[in-house]
Amino acid sequence: MSDMASEIDAAGVPGQSLVAANDVTRGRDNSGSLLLGVASDDVKETLQAAGYRVEVLTGDGIAVLRSATGGLPFDVRLGNRLPGSEERHLDMTFVALFAVRGVFPEKLLNDWNRSRRFGRLFLDQATPDQEFLVLSMDVGIAGGVSAQYLRAQMEIWDALVNQLIAWLRTALPTAVEPTAKDGVGPASEDIASAKH
Repeated sequence: MSDMASEIDAAGVPGQSLVAANDVTRGRDNSGSLLLGVASDDVKETLQAAGYRVEVLTGDGIAVLRSATGGLPFDVRLGNRLPGSEERHLDMTFVALFAVRGVFPEKLLNDWNRSRRFGRLFLDQATPDQEFLVLSMDVGIAGGVSAQYLRAQMEIWDALVNQLIAWLRTALPTAVEPTAKDGVGPASEDIASAKH
């Protein structure tokens, strides 16, 4: 095996191993300027610095951060762990759910996904009698990112959520003949009042 093969790190990037060359417990590169992975506290602090209220929920050893924007609750779910660390992750996903009453037009999903970047919109059926409209956005951290990058991703997410709310208000009524039971609403009204 060549020296190069032994120097491929966990993210598949040539160079010294992230675990060996960097202080994984700090989650930063040797210069201290890049985050190599994020912990729930990093994401919480960045959200709070941007003016969001944040609640950290843990279950099965996985932290989920819950917040809201524009009256719509959303979660931040941490993904793949940084090798050598129990707390730090190489990616995360922002997720917002809307409970769907009636039938959501597939054409609207395609229109949204065709005309927007960064986030994707899809339908998910948790149970046979309950369907959710899901907005999600993945954020990669692998290779190292700055704190400003994290803040920018949160700003993109905020803009997407607010665009979606406005878009649903205009596109949905014209796409379907509404009945008293048709529509879309936040999946959880518990924290709908939590605003940033």
